[in-house]
Amino acid sequence: MSQSENPKLSPQISIDDFLRKLTLPIRYFGGEFVIAEKYKEEERAFFDNYIRLNGSEFPKSKQQKVMAALSDIRHSIEQNFKLISEIFSYHESADLKDAQIAFDTLMENIKNDLFIGTIDDTIRIDSGGKHFYSSFRFSQGNRFFRVRPTESYSDMISDNADELFHIPISKRQHASNERFSLAGFPSLYLSTMLPLAWQETGYPAKYYYSEYQYEHSYNKTTGERDFDEEMQFISLYSPNEINFWGTSVKYSNFDLWLEVLVRYLKTYPLVLACSFVNLNGSTPYKQEYIIPQMLMQWILRNSDKVQGVTYFSCLETSAITDGWCAYNIALPVLKPYDNKMHSIKLKERFNWSKPVYYSIPIIDKELNEPDRKLIDNFIIEITGAISTLNFPDKLKDCLREILNVASCMQSLFNYSSNTDMRLVLHMLSLIQSNYQNI
Repeated sequence: MSQSENPKLSPQISIDDFLRKLTLPIRYFGGEFVIAEKYKEEERAFFDNYIRLNGSEFPKSKQQKVMAALSDIRHSIEQNFKLISEIFSYHESADLKDAQIAFDTLMENIKNDLFIGTIDDTIRIDSGGKHFYSSFRFSQGNRFFRVRPTESYSDMISDNADELFHIPISKRQHASNERFSLAGFPSLYLSTMLPLAWQETGYPAKYYYSEYQYEHSYNKTTGERDFDEEMQFISLYSPNEINFWGTSVKYSNFDLWLEVLVRYLKTYPLVLACSFVNLNGSTPYKQEYIIPQMLMQWILRNSDKVQGVTYFSCLETSAITDGWCAYNIALPVLKPYDNKMHSIKLKERFNWSKPVYYSIPIIDKELNEPDRKLIDNFIIEITGAISTLNFPDKLKDCLREILNVASCMQSLFNYSSNTDMRLVLHMLSLIQSNYQNI
């Protein structure tokens, strides 16, 4: 062990703190983004903290069990990191064949460690000769939403529920590159909350949305839910989700908690590789999509075992509460197809509503006219009071602050139709903060 790997030379950290330090998604700025380099940096940071773990938050007997498990899996984690780094290297050399071989090797290595479960996040975990059903996300998805940006209201879309289903395979030329789908290979993307679906489509000012319901499977004899007969999803969790789940479980069922921790750490190299975000603007080639797209291709080749992926959002959320407790679903379009060239398997599993048109009120002149008049009159009244009435200076300063907030709202109403909705959200957040301070 080198000096840098001697845990006695660095402060020890708990499992909880270790997972907190694994902050996903990973966001990078600037045009110098090279994912192979960034991935290696994250790997080094991972092991810098990994060697500081000693399980001292547990009693002696459990501490020894934790440390033995961490020691046993370290080589596997290193190998999985190495395989993904090799994939990036093969891509840089345009060696797609060897990249695919390396990815298949990775999936073979972690096939027993992947969390595979239902669309509403029910995962079966085998531990100590028993099996448990658990959910690792803050909330399970029972309603699902799909958003489609639009320029204006359309009778053709409003009257046809299929307009908000996946792109027909006959129009696959319109399927673009996304995190979990390749150009020309349509996928059905859903979110467990409408605000997240809106966010994932780039905050469109006008859009259609549909609500989806999933058809669960039930045992005809017992009437109980039959999880094995439902669609299966590879579930990618953030470290925060695993940490939150384990808060009480590690004391009530230590062996189950340790089994989940071990499996998560062995699959973490894959989760990390699927969780990079380059905030350098819209570019044709997305390096951060390499591994997620290969994962979706693997699912297409193994659709008899797994039919989709569930994952936490990788988008900016600073303007919106992090307490959504929402996640995304991506389902590749699978054969066979009906006469509209839609996936029969997906249609059999989902019911969904007719598209509902929505226009963000703050940018719609017709919808916000009463608010604009109210703000305009309010600004006139405040301006007049400041200039004509004899108030104490402190009260005048307060009125000027109120005037500034009102003027910002006026600008939003007047110019938000030409402004990026993310900027509008940030401005509304700042306005709210200033209003609360006043």
